[in-house]
This record gives sequence, structure tokens and C-alpha cells, in this order.
Amino acid sequence: MTDKIRSNRNLPPAGYSGIPVPSGAAMSRRGFLSAAAGVSAVPFLSAAGSEPSIPRRFPTGKPPLVCFTKHLQFSRDFNELAGFLVDLGFDGADLTVRPKGHVPPENVERDLPKATAAIRQAGLDVYMITTDIEDAHGKYTEPILKTASALGIPFYRIGGWMYRPDRGILEQIEEYKPKMKELAAMNAQYNIRAGYHNHSGPGYLGGPIWDIHEMLREVDPEWIGYNFDAAHAVAEGSAGAWETNFRLIADRIKMAAAKDTAWIHEPGKGWRHEYPPVGEGMTDWPKVLRLFKEAGFTGPISMHFEYEIPADSEEDRRKKELAAIQRDRERFAQMMRDAGLR
Repeated sequence: MTDKIRSNRNLPPAGYSGIPVPSGAAMSRRGFLSAAAGVSAVPFLSAAGSEPSIPRRFPTGKPPLVCFTKHLQFSRDFNELAGFLVDLGFDGADLTVRPKGHVPPENVERDLPKATAAIRQAGLDVYMITTDIEDAHGKYTEPILKTASALGIPFYRIGGWMYRPDRGILEQIEEYKPKMKELAAMNAQYNIRAGYHNHSGPGYLGGPIWDIHEMLREVDPEWIGYNFDAAHAVAEGSAGAWETNFRLIADRIKMAAAKDTAWIHEPGKGWRHEYPPVGEGMTDWPKVLRLFKEAGFTGPISMHFEYEIPADSEEDRRKKELAAIQRDRERFAQMMRDAGLR
């Protein structure tokens, strides 16, 4: 055993692929929307791999950089959404499949194929979906997993669960263990992997990170791991605990989230937690990305944009937000290149 971080559990399932960008470059949003206007169906691989293999547009073994589509929620048309992803320079989407998301759970069998087809027609892909799934018995758990698996979507996000203050912490962790084993069994059935997303703040299961490790310790790491959010980890352990926690869970990180974090002090008001643009806060992203590189991480990195932008109108706000997203993506992509991850 060496000190080197190990991670070989974040590979996509067999049969996964995406559609290449025409002529080796992404179309513009306007060009794509024009081309897509007459398209009624787009080929994609089923989980069984019945279609011919289609190469991905990012280099093999490199983490795709994707957009958490919560931040493009204003765009409800899937072709338009795909066009924005192209224009912003992303490799694809972390698509919201949850209430008020791009794909509401009750419509997953109808809308997830449509959204995935539109994004793939643009030369990108859906590398992960963000869900509200908590266990194998949820009303929409199986329809979501079955549909995503049939589309070849390799990962989905869970997590952000809360502790109840009237009960013991370890007692509650113990109650989640059988739920996670059942969910892992369903993941194995449908050949799709889950990642638990760590949040910061009072009451979050996963804020300290060791507690997710304990919750998942006896669960097959092939099927449930982590959607590691470095900014939240730094918010909870900025002096160095975030790195210790990273090393604790590195071998089962499936996906990752990219944003930044900062503690701000206001005289008379005390401290508050904010999420500034990536590269402008406390998260040592060059170091985090070096650790990802050392770990052999190849899963999707989903960019989040959680800061407010002053604006004079909704139109002005949207324009400024899109410009900020593009700026942050370019900045983070350069950090990835510097770390040898792109």
C-alpha cells in the first residue's frame, strides 16, 4: 500500500457513449437550433449497447466539464438548452431530474429521452443527472434509473439529506445503511452509479464527510460513491480537514462539483458563508485538481454558479449570468489543463 491516492471506481458503464461534434467543432447555438428544427429523433446507445459505438468528444480518460443545468433553468426548450451549453463551451450537462427541474420526475420517461437527444444532437452529452432520489422505494426511483440507464447516462447524484436534531447522529447513519444497500442493488440492476453530494452547514448528513464514509462503508463501492464538492468540504474544514477527508474517500469519488467558497465577516453582524466565482474564494483548486489527477479521476465535473449578480432587469441579469458562466468555465478549464486533466 502506498500513500498515492487511488480511484478506479468512477468509470462509466459499458455501452456509454456520446455523439461527436460535426466537423470536429461545436456548432453555434444559432446554427444548432436551425439544424435541429427538422430533427424528430436522435440515435443514442441503449444500456444493452445495440447501436454502433460513437466516440466521445472529450479525450479518453479526461474528466468532462459539464454545466449543472439548474443555472439555465430559464431555458425550458431542450434544443435551446443544448444550444446554450454549446455556446458556453461545456462538454455536456448535469441535467436536473427533480421537481421544478428540466425533467420533472413524473415526466422522466417522456422528457429525459427528449432532453438527452437534443443535447447529443448538439455534439454534447448528458454525463450525469441530479435527482432527489433517497432510496430504492421512492415513487420515481425506478423509472428514473431505468430511463437513464436505457439512455446510457452513467451517473446520478443523490444527497443533501438532513439530520433530525432530536435523535442521535450515529443512530441515524445506521438507519441509512440498509437503504443504501438496497439502492446499490437497484443501481447494479440498471448499470448506473450514484454519487452522494456533500453540503456544508448545520444539520447536513455529509457535511463532515466522515459520516458519508461511515454510511457507505459496507455498500458496494462500484454502485454508490461520492459527488465530491470541494467548496463545501473547504467550508467545513478549511485548515486542512478537507484534504484529509478527500484522501479518506478518494477511491470511490464518482463525480465532482466545481464552485468556490468564502467566509465573509461584517462588523456587527458576524460571519456568513458565500460562494464567489470559482478561483476567487478559499478553495485551493490547483491543489484539488492535482489530487484528482493523482487519484486517476475521470468522472464528470459539474460547474455550479451560486453567486448573485446585480442587474437592472431580468434580461440584463440573464445576459450577465451567461457571461459569468462562460468566464468561470474558461477559468476552470484552464485550471484543469494546468493540472493535466484536460
